[in-house]
Amino acid sequence: MGPGMMGEGWGSGMMGPGMMGAGWGSGMMGGGCGMMMGGWAGDGEGDVETYADGRVAFLAAELDITEAQQGVWSDYAEALRSNTGVMASMHRTMREAFGQRDGTPVRQLDLHIEMMKSRLAALETLKPATEALYGALSAEQKQKADRLLPVMGCM
Repeated sequence: MGPGMMGEGWGSGMMGPGMMGAGWGSGMMGGGCGMMMGGWAGDGEGDVETYADGRVAFLAAELDITEAQQGVWSDYAEALRSNTGVMASMHRTMREAFGQRDGTPVRQLDLHIEMMKSRLAALETLKPATEALYGALSAEQKQKADRLLPVMGCM
């Protein structure tokens, strides 16, 4: 891939700040996405799980999840952990593909379509869990959730 896409020069061109390049923690991708493009996503399952568990614990504490909200919280936390696994898997797939340097446009499109299908499935799983959680939050918790919950589901 050329500069500004998803190969060398990632973070410029089409994938600029607030999208998926530099500045991944802001813009469309929402809270907590900065870790995904760092080193941990491909460094081993344990790292991904540890990060996801830490993020879930942080969100639970910041949102002051009550005992009555534990059911919807557990469903949301599980969907968020699953989403993190999907994101890490996509990151590994991208790294492997770029390492092979198969730069044909057809291969790049196939890879991109595959990743987008995985991403869509993960978001479709996360949405009902997010809706249920958000519906169970108090007004004060919703204000916090508006700032803290990942907009597009990444951690």
